[in-house]
Amino acid sequence: MRVKPLDDIDRRIIAHLREDGRRSYVTIARDVGLSEASVRQRVSRMMRQGVIRIWATSRPTSLGFLSASVCIRVAHGDHEAIARQIADFPGVDFVSLCIGAYDINVDVLAEDREQLYDVLVRKIRAIDGVGQVDIMIHNTVIRDTLDRTALRG
Repeated sequence: MRVKPLDDIDRRIIAHLREDGRRSYVTIARDVGLSEASVRQRVSRMMRQGVIRIWATSRPTSLGFLSASVCIRVAHGDHEAIARQIADFPGVDFVSLCIGAYDINVDVLAEDREQLYDVLVRKIRAIDGVGQVDIMIHNTVIRDTLDRTALRG
């Protein structure tokens, strides 16, 4: 599907929705100078094209989950195949191939330390080709652009 380039009005609509994904189209329309129907059509188009998604998000650590970032250096093998294998593990909610000091970045959510250990040691480190694995457990969120209630420094 060909994505229509975003114009200034699209960007302003997105800014409203980033601030409050439940903001009414009437309010947005008034600010950007369009009709409610036009705003609705633009939002629908951007969602259909995969430019934006609207969903509710929570801070997993507030719900009692452990959250960790895992940085992986691949010793040998197909980086993408390893990343795709990791993406199928329970608790893994983000995987990306990287350029830089690490080859793969993974975010893991776990209900407890045992589940985190299982994913990190028994699953990720056990994959043939995985070399160095550095783990950072998120302790206190200072800023999260998807979470307006995070602590401010």
